[in-house]
Amino acid sequence: MDKTINNNLTLSSQKYHLFITVFIIIGILVTIVCLLALYILCKSGVSYRHRIQLDYIIDPQLAKQAALKLSPEPV
Repeated sequence: MDKTINNNLTLSSQKYHLFITVFIIIGILVTIVCLLALYILCKSGVSYRHRIQLDYIIDPQLAKQAALKLSPEPV
């Protein structure tokens, strides 16, 4: 049997480090975009109570249930 090694499939050390660096940079960019989207969602002008008012227009029963969940528990 002839044992040959395909050198095209092995990465050189330089290419490996380049791949890892690009992978880390893409990961950091994706994390930044996700955090920015989360910040925008949390700081949006539409409050939760305003959403309940919109729900009340669409489905009054659903809005009543949501309002009960927001009301403080009796002590």
